[in-house]
Amino acid sequence: EDRARRLDLRFGKMVRITQKVRLQANVDLYNAFNSSSVLAVTNAYGARWLVPTLMLEPRILQFSTQLTF
Repeated sequence: EDRARRLDLRFGKMVRITQKVRLQANVDLYNAFNSSSVLAVTNAYGARWLVPTLMLEPRILQFSTQLTF
């Protein structure tokens, strides 16, 4: 199998609402290039020999916020 290449990105913005209250908004992008690298294959000899059994997760987009007071 080739080397697994995966790029995860996070973009964030912090906004001060009052002097003590802050809001942080985040956007996370996992597996940004949507690489489908094979992580494991069947090693047993037979009809399913070298068939992929585990691959990288698909591209995922996640939004999150954090309120600090």
